[in-house]
Amino acid sequence: MSDYKILSEDAPSIQFEEAFVGAAAQIIFCQLCGRTHYGEEYQEEDPDGKLLEDVDEKDLVCHDSTSVGHGVIDGKQFVEDCPCNGLRKYEDFIWGHRYQIVDYYKARLKEMQSDVERESVLFGSLGGNPPRL
Repeated sequence: MSDYKILSEDAPSIQFEEAFVGAAAQIIFCQLCGRTHYGEEYQEEDPDGKLLEDVDEKDLVCHDSTSVGHGVIDGKQFVEDCPCNGLRKYEDFIWGHRYQIVDYYKARLKEMQSDVERESVLFGSLGGNPPRL
Protein backbone atom coordinates (compact mmCIF):
# COMPACT_ATOMS: atom_id res chain seq x y z
CA MET A 1 0.00 0.00 0.00
CA SER A 2 1.34 3.40 -0.97
CA ASP A 3 2.04 6.12 1.59
CA TYR A 4 0.64 8.65 -0.86
CA LYS A 5 -2.79 10.10 -1.00
CA ILE A 6 -5.25 8.60 -3.37
CA LEU A 7 -7.67 11.48 -3.66
CA SER A 8 -10.19 9.44 -5.60
CA GLU A 9 -10.54 5.80 -6.50
CA ASP A 10 -11.80 6.94 -9.90
CA ALA A 11 -9.52 8.59 -12.45
CA PRO A 12 -10.64 11.84 -14.07
CA SER A 13 -12.08 11.52 -17.54
CA ILE A 14 -9.73 11.90 -20.46
CA GLN A 15 -11.75 14.90 -21.64
CA PHE A 16 -11.38 16.71 -18.31
CA GLU A 17 -7.69 15.95 -17.96
CA GLU A 18 -6.94 17.06 -21.52
CA ALA A 19 -8.88 20.30 -20.98
CA PHE A 20 -6.46 21.32 -18.22
CA VAL A 21 -3.12 19.85 -19.34
CA GLY A 22 -1.25 22.71 -20.95
CA ALA A 23 2.43 21.81 -20.87
CA ALA A 24 4.92 18.97 -20.67
CA ALA A 25 8.21 18.47 -18.87
CA GLN A 26 10.72 15.70 -18.34
CA ILE A 27 10.47 16.01 -14.55
CA ILE A 28 7.49 17.51 -12.74
CA PHE A 29 6.08 17.58 -9.19
CA CYS A 30 2.40 16.90 -8.46
CA GLN A 31 1.28 19.38 -5.82
CA LEU A 32 -1.95 17.46 -5.29
CA CYS A 33 -0.17 14.44 -3.78
CA GLY A 34 3.58 15.06 -3.53
CA ARG A 35 4.81 12.59 -6.13
CA THR A 36 7.61 13.46 -8.56
CA HIS A 37 7.00 12.27 -12.12
CA TYR A 38 9.55 11.86 -14.89
CA GLY A 39 9.66 10.69 -18.48
CA GLU A 40 11.60 7.53 -19.23
CA GLU A 41 14.25 9.43 -21.18
CA TYR A 42 15.01 12.10 -18.57
CA GLN A 43 18.43 10.54 -18.02
CA GLU A 44 19.56 11.81 -21.41
CA GLU A 45 19.19 15.34 -20.04
CA ASP A 46 20.47 14.39 -16.59
CA PRO A 47 23.10 11.64 -17.02
CA ASP A 48 24.47 12.15 -13.48
CA GLY A 49 21.02 11.91 -11.88
CA LYS A 50 21.43 15.27 -10.14
CA LEU A 51 17.83 16.38 -10.72
CA LEU A 52 16.40 13.44 -8.82
CA GLU A 53 19.18 12.72 -6.32
CA ASP A 54 17.32 14.33 -3.40
CA VAL A 55 14.05 12.58 -4.18
CA ASP A 56 13.26 9.36 -2.33
CA GLU A 57 12.77 6.49 -4.78
CA LYS A 58 9.29 5.76 -3.38
CA ASP A 59 8.30 9.32 -4.36
CA LEU A 60 9.01 8.74 -8.06
CA VAL A 61 6.63 7.80 -10.85
CA CYS A 62 8.12 6.92 -14.24
CA HIS A 63 6.02 7.52 -17.36
CA ASP A 64 6.40 5.56 -20.59
CA SER A 65 7.05 8.71 -22.57
CA THR A 66 9.78 11.26 -23.08
CA SER A 67 7.83 13.95 -21.24
CA VAL A 68 5.04 14.23 -18.71
CA GLY A 69 1.90 16.33 -19.24
CA HIS A 70 0.96 18.76 -16.51
CA GLY A 71 -1.18 21.77 -15.77
CA VAL A 72 -2.54 23.95 -12.99
CA ILE A 73 -5.92 23.77 -11.32
CA ASP A 74 -7.01 25.71 -8.25
CA GLY A 75 -3.51 27.20 -8.09
CA LYS A 76 -1.86 23.78 -7.79
CA GLN A 77 0.30 21.95 -10.29
CA PHE A 78 -1.01 18.51 -11.24
CA VAL A 79 0.42 15.75 -13.41
CA GLU A 80 -1.44 13.93 -16.15
CA ASP A 81 -2.17 10.29 -15.26
CA CYS A 82 -1.04 10.74 -11.65
CA PRO A 83 -2.22 7.79 -9.54
CA CYS A 84 -3.64 10.20 -6.94
CA ASN A 85 -6.52 10.99 -9.34
CA GLY A 86 -6.54 14.48 -7.83
CA LEU A 87 -8.37 16.09 -10.74
CA ARG A 88 -11.41 13.90 -10.17
CA LYS A 89 -12.78 16.01 -7.29
CA TYR A 90 -12.76 19.09 -9.52
CA GLU A 91 -14.44 17.23 -12.35
CA ASP A 92 -17.08 15.82 -10.00
CA PHE A 93 -17.77 19.29 -8.58
CA ILE A 94 -18.10 20.92 -12.00
CA TRP A 95 -20.23 18.11 -13.40
CA GLY A 96 -22.39 17.97 -10.29
CA HIS A 97 -23.07 21.71 -10.54
CA ARG A 98 -23.22 21.95 -14.34
CA TYR A 99 -26.70 23.50 -14.44
CA GLN A 100 -25.75 26.23 -11.96
CA ILE A 101 -22.51 26.83 -13.86
CA VAL A 102 -24.39 27.18 -17.17
CA ASP A 103 -26.79 29.66 -15.52
CA TYR A 104 -23.80 31.60 -14.19
CA TYR A 105 -22.18 31.71 -17.65
CA LYS A 106 -25.40 32.94 -19.22
CA ALA A 107 -25.75 35.73 -16.63
CA ARG A 108 -22.10 36.80 -17.06
CA LEU A 109 -22.35 36.79 -20.85
CA LYS A 110 -25.53 38.86 -20.70
CA GLU A 111 -23.76 41.35 -18.43
CA MET A 112 -20.75 41.47 -20.76
CA GLN A 113 -23.03 42.05 -23.76
CA SER A 114 -24.62 45.02 -21.95
CA ASP A 115 -21.16 46.46 -21.27
CA VAL A 116 -20.19 46.12 -24.95
CA GLU A 117 -23.40 47.80 -26.03
CA ARG A 118 -22.79 50.72 -23.61
CA GLU A 119 -19.23 51.11 -24.90
CA SER A 120 -20.48 51.02 -28.47
CA VAL A 121 -22.86 53.90 -27.75
CA LEU A 122 -20.07 55.83 -26.01
CA PHE A 123 -17.65 55.38 -28.93
CA GLY A 124 -20.39 56.42 -31.34
CA SER A 125 -21.13 59.61 -29.38
CA LEU A 126 -17.41 60.48 -29.46
CA GLY A 127 -17.26 60.04 -33.21
CA GLY A 128 -15.07 56.97 -32.96
CA ASN A 129 -15.55 53.53 -34.37
CA PRO A 130 -17.44 51.20 -32.07
CA PRO A 131 -15.70 48.03 -30.97
CA ARG A 132 -16.45 44.99 -33.10
CA LEU A 133 -18.00 41.90 -31.62
